[in-house]
Amino acid sequence: MLFSFALCAVTASAALALTLPSASPNTLVARDPGQDSRSCLSIRSACDTNTTDPTNVFATPACIALVVCETPKYFIPDFPPNQPRLPRSAWNVVSGGSDVVTQQQFIDFYYGTIASLINSTSTNSTTGNSTNLPNGNPVPVYPTSAQTVINWWQAVVAWTGNCATSGIAYNNFADWIQYVDKPGVCGAVASCDPNVNANAPPCVPQRATDNGSCAEMVSQCAVSIGASTTTAPATSIFTQKYCVLSSFCYSQSTVDVLIKQLVKMDYLYTGQPVLSANQPRLSQAVFNDLARGKSYVSQQDMIDAYYGALTNTIKSCGGPPGAETVCPTGTSGPFPTDASYVIDFWNTVSAWTGFCSTRNIPYQNLADYLQYSSTVKAPTSCS
Repeated sequence: MLFSFALCAVTASAALALTLPSASPNTLVARDPGQDSRSCLSIRSACDTNTTDPTNVFATPACIALVVCETPKYFIPDFPPNQPRLPRSAWNVVSGGSDVVTQQQFIDFYYGTIASLINSTSTNSTTGNSTNLPNGNPVPVYPTSAQTVINWWQAVVAWTGNCATSGIAYNNFADWIQYVDKPGVCGAVASCDPNVNANAPPCVPQRATDNGSCAEMVSQCAVSIGASTTTAPATSIFTQKYCVLSSFCYSQSTVDVLIKQLVKMDYLYTGQPVLSANQPRLSQAVFNDLARGKSYVSQQDMIDAYYGALTNTIKSCGGPPGAETVCPTGTSGPFPTDASYVIDFWNTVSAWTGFCSTRNIPYQNLADYLQYSSTVKAPTSCS
C-alpha cells in the first residue's frame, strides 16, 4: 500500500509573488549551498516572526515554505508536539484559494516571502547597510536560483505521487507533513527521477499501530542470520524464527522485499538475492515453536510469538559472519501500540492461505505463504 498524502507564509508575501521561469533540468547553475541555506533561514525568520500561536504553527502561512526547505524532520521538533493538521486557510494563501498548489505558485510564494522580509529590513541611515532582523537572523537573501526551490518542492511532489504535474493537492500536502517521517509509511516514489528510483531501497508500508516493532524484528532477523553456522546470509531465512516473524510483518509489502533488504544490510553478500520462491521451505522446528506443539498456528499463537520475540531483544556482539556472538540487549520492544497490529497482518496471511473462518493455519499452508505470496496473487483480507 502506497501513501499519497500532504503549510504556511506571511500573507503580505502573496501580493509580492514573482513570476520566475521554471529552470530547465539541463540548465547548469553555479550553486552556493550556503546561500541556499541562508534563504531557508530567511524563511525561518518569517515563520517565527509571524507565528502568534506556536501550538498551531501551520496556521502561519510562511511556515509552509519553511517546512518544505527544512523538511518536517527538522521543522516539527522546533515547535510543541501534537500540532493540528494544516489549516485550509493557510493553504489558501499559497494556492490563491485553489485545492492544488503548482510548482510555480510555490516558487512565487517562497521568493515573495523573502521579498517581504527584505522590504521590511531596516536600513542604517548613516552607513546605508542593512541591519539584522529583530530576531537576530541575518539579512534575508534569495536562494542561488529557482532550481534550488524546485528541488525542495520535487521531494514533496515525489512522495505524494504527483510527478506528472508537479502540483500538490491540499490533503496530499497535509499528509506529507503528518506522515513522511513515520516508520514504515511509504511515499509514492523516492524521486521523480526514474534512475534514482531504480536504485532506491524498497520502502515497506506498515500499519499505524506498528510503532517500529517490525523494523526491530528485521534487525533481530539479521542478527540471527549472522549467528547461524548453517544458514548463509539471506539464503535460508525460513529457518530463523525472527525472519519468519519479519516475513509476516512485511505482509503489506512482500517477503521478497524483506529478502532484498536483508541482502542490502549484509555488506559481504554478493550476487543476486535468493528470492522466496527459491528459498528452502519453512523449518519444521520454527513452525513447532510458533504452534506450541499443535498442528496449526492460531492467531493467539502469533500474537504471543510476536510479542515474545520483542521481549529482551537480541543484538550482535561481534564475531565472524556465520558465527557472530548473540547477546541479549536487556531491553524490550518497541511493541505495537496494540495487538491489532498482529491481528491485521495475520488477517492478511489467513486470507491468502484460505483460513479466514478459523485463522488457524497448518504447516503446509503457512510454508506456502512464505514461499509463494510474493509471486502468487490471492486474497489479502478476510473482510
